[in-house]
Amino acid sequence: MLRSIVAILAFSFTTGSATGLVTTRWGAPAMTQSGRRQAGGGRLAMSIQSEVAADMKAAMKAKNTKALSTLRGIKAAFTNLQKEKGTEDDLSDEQAVTVLRKMAKMRQESIDMYLKGGADDRAAEEASEKAIIEKWCPSLADEATTRAWIEEAIAEAGEDGGNMGKVMGKLMAKRKADIDGKLAQKLLKEMI
Repeated sequence: MLRSIVAILAFSFTTGSATGLVTTRWGAPAMTQSGRRQAGGGRLAMSIQSEVAADMKAAMKAKNTKALSTLRGIKAAFTNLQKEKGTEDDLSDEQAVTVLRKMAKMRQESIDMYLKGGADDRAAEEASEKAIIEKWCPSLADEATTRAWIEEAIAEAGEDGGNMGKVMGKLMAKRKADIDGKLAQKLLKEMI
């Protein structure tokens, strides 16, 4: 009896280095040291920060210098946020997505400026970096969904529905992670 209790409590993890699979000796759902459970199909549910580190290693092995440079920039941005927060723990996925969205927005601004200046080659480089960054960003709401959310925010604002600042404040408080702020601002100007 004691042996079976000890055996149940003492998981024997085996890690497949090529696949990143983590299983217990008994095939039960494994938990990592950070407390993350495995995703369906036996794959380990990794944080975005861990996925970036894994992709960085893969880019090093493949000698993909362009991807490696972008991934190093992402890792540096994550490290900067960790230092600002004064923690050594991995960032939550929400924090990582916030950082990635800022980076993608900066790349988009650079693309627009390069295209305006006629530097198509530099715009293409920025676009490839943006594609790598957006790999981990959930997609933002489309125009129709954004328009519906703006209508809801205008209704919630009531008498202040004509005040763009109040409506944007209500909208962003609820939907900041799911909405493109520039698109929302453009649509709100049209609707008011």
